[in-house]
Amino acid sequence: MNIEQAIGLIDCPGISATKPSAWADFGAGTGTFTNALAGLLMPGSRILAIDKNPSSLRRINVSPTVILERKVEDFTRISLPPHSMDGILMANALHFVKDKTVFLQKISAFLAKDGSMIVVEYDLKRSNPWVPYPVGFHELDKIFKSSLHMNIEKIAETPSVYNRAVIYGAYAKKTADG
Repeated sequence: MNIEQAIGLIDCPGISATKPSAWADFGAGTGTFTNALAGLLMPGSRILAIDKNPSSLRRINVSPTVILERKVEDFTRISLPPHSMDGILMANALHFVKDKTVFLQKISAFLAKDGSMIVVEYDLKRSNPWVPYPVGFHELDKIFKSSLHMNIEKIAETPSVYNRAVIYGAYAKKTADG
């Protein structure tokens, strides 16, 4: 996937271009979506790139106007201070989490009161060796509404070069009462 496609899947009102913000990229890999996010954030923003593969994290380079922190850790076991992030990005990562409801409830506590979550995933129902626990958009919508009491909206979708599936980007924003 190229950077323009990645930007198209995550560019949404949940990303603030009006003030510096703090984001976490869960399962950052080599940084395609980390770079896409950095290109959308206001200068002075911070991105915490989390991945269990140190060599992948070392390959990430973002715009010098954004502060990049790298953390070698399994994102499914991460613990961050409550309300410490303005946003969480999970691009091609949530399909590695078996119990999505419990995981999403846990990480929503890391979000500020008006924080955003962006999810990029394959719109699949059947698992395969590369997507062990798929989460189609309709399933994700149900999880967000019933367990997190947040509405999630599809940003965009694009065909995948693998498995003839569609890749979608979606975002949800916390509200003061959510």
